[in-house]
Amino acid sequence: MKKIYLSVILLCICLTGIGIFFVIRDKENMKIEEEKSELALLYRRQNTALKACLDLSKMDYYHGADEIDLKNFYIELYVYNYTRTKYQLTVDEVLDYLSEEYDVNGNLRVYSQPENIKDYIGWEIHIGHEMADNFRGYFIDYLKINSNKSLTEMSYEELVDALGEYQNSSEFIPPGQKK
Repeated sequence: MKKIYLSVILLCICLTGIGIFFVIRDKENMKIEEEKSELALLYRRQNTALKACLDLSKMDYYHGADEIDLKNFYIELYVYNYTRTKYQLTVDEVLDYLSEEYDVNGNLRVYSQPENIKDYIGWEIHIGHEMADNFRGYFIDYLKINSNKSLTEMSYEELVDALGEYQNSSEFIPPGQKK
């Protein structure tokens, strides 16, 4: 009788141990999945805002500086710098930031974005994209009248020059304003 009682107690202890093991493993797996989801969301926001990737199936991963749609990014950056006073951001700062996925300590840079880049990403996601689209429309209208090239035909350097000319023209509609 003692052997049966001892066997039942050992069986209960083993089953409890196995149950605890599975609960702990499930919690660890959930934590890993939450971290992956958070990282994917950070990359999706970063890639969207910085125009580093427009392919929805690849947005959740790191994309470097060489993948930026520089012309579209520059127009949004222009609007950001024109309408924001707390931070200013340059193309070179963004290219430098995206040049490496990890910092010198081996940490993912997406977790420790510089304040001006973090501010730009938040701005672009919440209000900036719409503001930039409106401004882009006014700029395209200006180009139709005053340029022999469309926005898509221009090089990055030509875009920068044309935007400067537009800003100095009497037809300039500042970002954030309506016609």
